[in-house]
Amino acid sequence: MNSKKPIISSCFFSFLLASALVGEPCTTTESSLVFSQTQNFRDFKNAALKIPTFQELYIYNKIDKHAQLRDKDQYRKLRLLSLEDFESILDEFFCVMDTLLRNSSTWLNSDCAASEVIKSSFLPYAQKIVKNVKSKTMLKGDLHGDIHSLIAAVEHLQELGITSAHNPLKIEDPSFHLIFLGDYVDRGIWGTEVLFLLMLLKCINPSQVILIRGNHEDPNITSQYGFKTEFFAKFSKSSLKDRQRCYQKICAFYEYLPVVLYLGSGTDTHKNYLQCCHGGLEIGYNPRKFLKSSDTISFHSIDFLNQATESKKLSPFKVCGHHCMPLENYCSDFKPTSPYQLGFLWNDFLVDAQEISCYKEGRGFVFNKDITHAVLQAASSKQAQLVGVVRAHQHVPSNRNPMMKLLLSSHGCASLWRDPQKELTFTQGTVLTLLLSPDSLHGQPRKAHSTNSTKDSYRYDGFTYDTSLLLTTGVTLAEWRGTIHNNYVYDKRKEYFDSLVVPTVTERYQIEQPSA
Repeated sequence: MNSKKPIISSCFFSFLLASALVGEPCTTTESSLVFSQTQNFRDFKNAALKIPTFQELYIYNKIDKHAQLRDKDQYRKLRLLSLEDFESILDEFFCVMDTLLRNSSTWLNSDCAASEVIKSSFLPYAQKIVKNVKSKTMLKGDLHGDIHSLIAAVEHLQELGITSAHNPLKIEDPSFHLIFLGDYVDRGIWGTEVLFLLMLLKCINPSQVILIRGNHEDPNITSQYGFKTEFFAKFSKSSLKDRQRCYQKICAFYEYLPVVLYLGSGTDTHKNYLQCCHGGLEIGYNPRKFLKSSDTISFHSIDFLNQATESKKLSPFKVCGHHCMPLENYCSDFKPTSPYQLGFLWNDFLVDAQEISCYKEGRGFVFNKDITHAVLQAASSKQAQLVGVVRAHQHVPSNRNPMMKLLLSSHGCASLWRDPQKELTFTQGTVLTLLLSPDSLHGQPRKAHSTNSTKDSYRYDGFTYDTSLLLTTGVTLAEWRGTIHNNYVYDKRKEYFDSLVVPTVTERYQIEQPSA
């Protein structure tokens, strides 16, 4: 048995899925490099414990400035999955999503359904969920290939009693939802494993796990920021044809993800909604009609963006780009053809409430408090009030971005334009930003005893905790509550290894000591 290659057996997916669905661990007599008997989440976790963290690889100079392994052969040695397992869960995911999206009666534009979404090269859609009063939802920000934090987050759900005591992948409470806010890959080196575990969660809990699309769920972005390199290097023993086929399925996976989710609760006559997305506001899409529609209407395709039309309805706001001009001067009405054009995936918010909104070429709008409130109000009605936004995305290092400073001083959940609170209350205009997972590029400390000598290696802030937001709905907005959960991933990992007689980090991974 070779612990340096913790690869799951080719039949692992079927056993893991079956185990979680029936509530009992399954067994197999088929041998593998790591697993020989029980095939369940515990085995997946134990396999992950055999590989180093991104932080360990970064400290010992195994990661380049693009957050990729310097030695591309190491991807194959550190993978947790076979290509067959990964492709199996992709196929299962497609079946689950086809079933969820198939019914045209659940679409506001009833001529659209799953077949139309997927046949189109790009047809973004919005999703709506109406929750029972006092029901709970957990929201999670960027993962960026951080499998260690995702595993810890799954275990935390079990500790809270949200998932089964026998299978931490199975959500027990039918009213509970688990929402991931995008950016699952890039800037880390276990994007394939993160996608695998997320899709598995979705397949086991089809209606309760929501995977929202981020700006890195885009083939044009993943080809630049590491995931495409990771994928083809990890499965280099498979034929190029097989890898290309599977990678095309990953690109199709992106198209199945909603670009925005509206999470609502209240009474029969009035409901409050939070916009859950990766980036920010998209002024070209007004969800007013969607939010007012019947609770049975769950989806709405976004086949046209009325940015110019909607911006003219707002108060005369100025935006600074190359010049300070009225907002509508930066807008046009158009049919979106790329994720790059969606504010839901790309736009940001200003920390300073009084600062003038701006437009950044190659990034999108950065909105202030006044425009944010105006857009939320324009989407609201007597029956359905859009009260705020929960999102991720904005984690540029703090020496260039005040948002990161606010995140790190607010337990990983930045509440804009008001004092930070450990237990969050909700008011009209609430905007919450969640911190990304720690075991990826932006989580590394500026001075991590790294031999990386470039300025980039010292610009990150360094933090060791993973952040989730537990939301509880109420009859009125004043009754809604949010609680920040911090999970100290590295500490838990250290506790595990301290309980064993194990080699040092450098001995375990045969990492050369940095030269003086």
